[in-house]
Amino acid sequence: MRAISEAKLWWYGKFSFRLPTLVLGMIFAASACLAQVKPTTVQLDVNNFVLYNYDTFDTTQFGTDPAATNVMMKTYNYHISIGDIVAVNGAPAKGTLLCTHTMFVLSPTATVGSLRAIADTSRAMIDDCSLEVLTNNGTAVGTIFIHGLFGGAPARGAPTGVVRSNMIVTGGTGAFLGTRGQAGQNGPWTPRVASVTEDPANRRVNGGGVESIVLQLFPMFPPSATQ
Repeated sequence: MRAISEAKLWWYGKFSFRLPTLVLGMIFAASACLAQVKPTTVQLDVNNFVLYNYDTFDTTQFGTDPAATNVMMKTYNYHISIGDIVAVNGAPAKGTLLCTHTMFVLSPTATVGSLRAIADTSRAMIDDCSLEVLTNNGTAVGTIFIHGLFGGAPARGAPTGVVRSNMIVTGGTGAFLGTRGQAGQNGPWTPRVASVTEDPANRRVNGGGVESIVLQLFPMFPPSATQ
């Protein structure tokens, strides 16, 4: 029994010693593969951008007010936002930006009463978004899904032009099937912040703001050596 125990101990020790090397090897191999793939940078411009704030949880009041509303954004709030995609890399397009947001503001200089959380990093929200892209004549192209941290500095290596947020591309459908990458915002971020009591059918009538999202996309499969 002792001999078996020692053998197992030797095997575990050997595996434990090799595991960091194995993991590092996998990372370097993945990095080498990614280095052979040239990413595509895509900017999507959004208009009529409205962020609906859950300022009440009385569901009987949801979407009942046809007039424009304006409310304050606060830490701990939940929001849902929608906007119209109007351009892709400057070319006219159609489509829909749809997001959910959890607002929890982080700051290294947070103080009592500031409604900010003390942290080593600066962020404002956790976002989950879909970008459903259509051609200008309404033909479906595909949908891109992004997730991450809104606000604060962009990630290291972010696409040129990104000025805020640290987000990932989690996948896509249609023309964007299997795509991965990173994302952030460029230019103004000016949603109209409305109450959930506002009727979203009047979003375009009541007006909204703008947003530009920059995506760095990697395809599902790298091009083969023969391509």
